[in-house]
Amino acid sequence: MTGQAVLLHRARVDRTTFLPQLGQVTRTVHSTVEVNAARTRPRTPTGGRT
Repeated sequence: MTGQAVLLHRARVDRTTFLPQLGQVTRTVHSTVEVNAARTRPRTPTGGRT
């Protein structure tokens, strides 16, 4: 993690702006993956027989 922080600093990235935006992207992707997984999960048959 320290190495990544150094690289961001060298690239003159404003970490106070970049990191919260990265967190938002992460939450959005995670939420989308959960929705897609629930939507594409195979349905279990009803009626007692498989």
